[in-house]
Amino acid sequence: MIAAGIPVEYLLLFAPHKPTQFSAPCGLDGDAFQFSRTGDFVSSDQSKLGMKGIMVGKSVYGTIESATLFNYKNGNSDGKGNHGIETYTDLSEFKKDHPDIISKYLAINEFK
Repeated sequence: MIAAGIPVEYLLLFAPHKPTQFSAPCGLDGDAFQFSRTGDFVSSDQSKLGMKGIMVGKSVYGTIESATLFNYKNGNSDGKGNHGIETYTDLSEFKKDHPDIISKYLAINEFK
């Protein structure tokens, strides 16, 4: 969208793979927010995946360059250390901890 000249107000990155190996896109009109977990078996620590861990590559917990990192509580409701996007749908804790960001960027219906 940015390359096409369409303004992007903010970017939300959930459980990014290999976060230390890329940066938020240039030309972003607002901010980039990264949501990660230290216990994510795919993006942060493949040791718990056994042989499957070899297939997903070496990704380590870290911050995407030019992004603001928010660390979420660890868990394993999806069998992958809460890697799945559906494990990030409860934003109540984030809303409580960061009301300034909610009021500036996320005051839209999808995040009620």
